[in-house]
Amino acid sequence: MFKVGDIIVGKKRNPYAITHSKSVCKVTEILDRDHKSEDKDIEIKILSHQENEKYIGSVWDVHSQFFKLKGYPNLKSLIER
Repeated sequence: MFKVGDIIVGKKRNPYAITHSKSVCKVTEILDRDHKSEDKDIEIKILSHQENEKYIGSVWDVHSQFFKLKGYPNLKSLIER
């Protein structure tokens, strides 16, 4: 579904408390079946967070079905993070 480098955002009503619709993330790794935990299939890095800046730069393993591609006005500056 996604590829490394894609900029994504959490869908509304996803189960995550931090990587949700108010965070913009970058896909940093596609996890294979032997590596992923609890069927989580992508690793993401938070680039922007509307609720708490302390999460920017943190990395999470998540389920891709709870995310969508994001168009973003300042996309170039986010990709460089």
